[in-house]
This record gives sequence, C-alpha cells and structure tokens, in this order.
Amino acid sequence: MPNQNQLFPVTNTLNQVSVYEGNINLKPEYRHNLRLTWSVFDEFSFTSFFITAQGNYIDNKINNSQIVDDQLIQTITPVNTSGQTNLMLNADFSAPIRSMGLNFTASLFENFTKGVTLINMEENETTTLSHNLTVSFENRNKEKVRIRVGSTLNYTQSEFSIAQIPDNNFFNISYFTNVRYTPIRRFNFTTQATITNYNAQSFNESVTIPLITASLGYGFLQAEKATITISVFDLLNKYIGFNRISTANYLSQSEWNTIGQYFMLTLAYRFR
Repeated sequence: MPNQNQLFPVTNTLNQVSVYEGNINLKPEYRHNLRLTWSVFDEFSFTSFFITAQGNYIDNKINNSQIVDDQLIQTITPVNTSGQTNLMLNADFSAPIRSMGLNFTASLFENFTKGVTLINMEENETTTLSHNLTVSFENRNKEKVRIRVGSTLNYTQSEFSIAQIPDNNFFNISYFTNVRYTPIRRFNFTTQATITNYNAQSFNESVTIPLITASLGYGFLQAEKATITISVFDLLNKYIGFNRISTANYLSQSEWNTIGQYFMLTLAYRFR
C-alpha cells in the first residue's frame, strides 16, 4: 500500500532545489513471489552446498517521476509504473582442504532488477545486475590460533534506455582477515583488518579505506567469570565514513567524520 507521504497531495518545498509532491491517485502494488531452496550436506566429508533462487514481479510498482526544469529545480512525484521484475540467486559452498589443514568457504549472490522510472515525462527502462562473491580460508586446527582470510568482490552494472544517460558500472573489492590467538587459557588476542577499495566508472578516482581493530583480554577469578580487555579501534587512524550513489539523474559522493581512533578498557563479569 502507498504510505501517507506518497498519498499526501501537498507540495513539500523544504528543499528548494528538490520539491516533493504526493499523488492521491496511487494504486496499491501487487507482488507475486516464488522461492526455491536446495541444500546438501555430507557428514563424512563435511562438505555443504546451499542454493536459493527467488523471483518476484510487482504490478503497479510505485516509482518516482522526476522533472527537472530550466533552473535545475527537481520535482519528484510518486507514480504507478507498468511493473518491476526482481530475480535473485544465493549460493554457499564450504569444504575442508585436508592436505593443507584449511576450510574453504565461497558465497555467491546475484541480483537482477528491471523496472521503469519517469524522467521529464519520458519512460526510462532501468536494468541493474549485481554480482557479489566472497571467498575465504580458515585453519582447521583452532586449539590456539584461529586465522581467517578472504576477499569480497562486488560488481554492479546499470543500463538505461534513455540515450542521454550513460550506463554505470560499480566495482568494489575488499580484503579481510581475522586472527584470534590464545596462548594459554586465560589470555586471548584478537585482531581484525579490512581494506576496501571503491571504484566506479562515473567517478574520477578510486578510494581505498583501511580499518584495523585489535583487543587483548585476560580472564580471572574462578572459571574466568571476570574478564578485563583493552581494545583499539582504527589502529592506523585512517578510517572515514564514505558512501557513493549513482542513479539515472544524479551522482553523489558523501564523506563524514567518524569518532576516529580510540582505546577502550572493559571489565566484564558473568554471574552464571
């Protein structure tokens, strides 16, 4: 059902360059969904495979109609469009590599969306295809050391039927590692590191953001009911808030300050 903001037929001019006006004539959306799931687990080899396929079609899909006048003032109005198709595929695979003492995990996510928006009263058919792949390795013997390393690749392709709007391709890749070291029962050391690279055809340059966290904990009292931990966030002091958006009619890059590097001392106690 349309929400109250979409139906309210009053022009909102709080933002002088982006005016929003509701549409009292909106019709409800009708969704048709289909979901299939299949899974296999071999208890002898500890190999598992899960796959989920899902599709839906939305009649009377509510999208925004955007009109830009000669003064570059944008007027946005929600309208019913002919429909939208979404197709999704999610697959997960894990298996041990005994000769190397490792566990291997791979996850694949595919998403396809096709719909219609209105730009200056002209129908713009938008097709988006997203690919996301995560691969990681983890040691099998975790008695004292647990190490997990991997990478995530995300690639998004957007195509528009209006010739004046260029197609967009996004490419983001991140590398990550998690390490936990327990030399003796009472001590443990944990660190996590992530390096994310943002790249897009529509922007001038790529951006790389690293983030490293670490903590050292000590358990004491009977059954280690109490734990004291010292931790650090953003060890390199280079983490920033960052986001990029590219749509059919505008590009946006946002950066914002975060709390930055900090150290924390924590004391925890379990009553049970």
